[in-house]
Amino acid sequence: MTDVSQLFRALAAAPTWTATQPQALADVTISPTGGALGAVVTGLDASRPLSGELVLALKRALQDHLILIFKGQQLEDEAFLRFASYFGGIFRPPAEVPVLASQATTDLPPDVVPVSNAVGQGDYTGHGELTAHVDHQWTPQHSSGSLLYAI
Repeated sequence: MTDVSQLFRALAAAPTWTATQPQALADVTISPTGGALGAVVTGLDASRPLSGELVLALKRALQDHLILIFKGQQLEDEAFLRFASYFGGIFRPPAEVPVLASQATTDLPPDVVPVSNAVGQGDYTGHGELTAHVDHQWTPQHSSGSLLYAI
């Protein structure tokens, strides 16, 4: 069982929103890609808090289309984590179960794993294409999905 001090530390470290009006569902359009899967979400600013109605619509769209594409986002790591938290708990690798690149000496939150094919720029996975895989399938709690922030 987790003691109270660990719980308070976790709450203090959790991403928080600044006081901003939540973005509404009316601001956003979800359009299927026309392919076998995927939908493009436009009008969404992932750096803003989202209304409950919008979060529900995004979760339903993810269930229906399996992949959601949010183009044109400008997110720092903490904003990315706040946005990701709408879709479920954020995986934080335990010290005894290291995850690819989680032991790097960077100022990134441990939940953000840089992946790059640029030599010497976060190329923890090598320089080639990754084969199909399931993230964290070998850890005590499997991931239900992953978010990729491509730059």
